[in-house]
Amino acid sequence: MTKLIILGDSHDSLWPDFEDHLRGRGCDRILHLGDFCSRDILRRFEGIAPVTAVRGNNDKTMEDLPPQRFFHLEGLGFYMIHDRRRAGKVRWDYDIFLSGHTHLFKQVVTEEGILYLNPGSCGRRRGDDTVSYVEMTVDKGNYNLVHKTFKPAFRLGGGCR
Repeated sequence: MTKLIILGDSHDSLWPDFEDHLRGRGCDRILHLGDFCSRDILRRFEGIAPVTAVRGNNDKTMEDLPPQRFFHLEGLGFYMIHDRRRAGKVRWDYDIFLSGHTHLFKQVVTEEGILYLNPGSCGRRRGDDTVSYVEMTVDKGNYNLVHKTFKPAFRLGGGCR
């Protein structure tokens, strides 16, 4: 069994109390859907757990991150991209399609059983600092997920956008 934290759109912000909160969740891996906006934010996530990430439209200086990823974990195929509109015709067999960009949580399961998931934004959001992310456990071809929110104790300034 593997415990994942799925998030994205940090936009150069990681609240210290949210960082502590994530450390306390005890995950095996973080899946980040892009828009870190700085390598420092990526490093801070890597200090919590190993990170699998894709590049977002605001990650201009992070060319080493791929724009999309496909991998298998615990018998499930995962496809990751920052903006689902850029996926085009995906040629891989996946069970879980992860995307960010909109800053809004969305979960849809198709008739074929494919999960389309956007965890929302874990950084500065337009008009609201509430963090949105997903905790998912995967085991032997099955998954269980819970949408989580977190209200930081104080407001951060700055950001890439």
